Amino acid sequence: VKSEALKRRAIDRHPERVPQEWAV
Repeated sequence: VKSEALKRRAIDRHPERVPQEWAV
């Protein structure tokens, strides 16, 4: 799923702005 890759990239770029939903 591309969504997962995008989330991982967003977390790498802005780990402090990662929503709790992504932290699951």
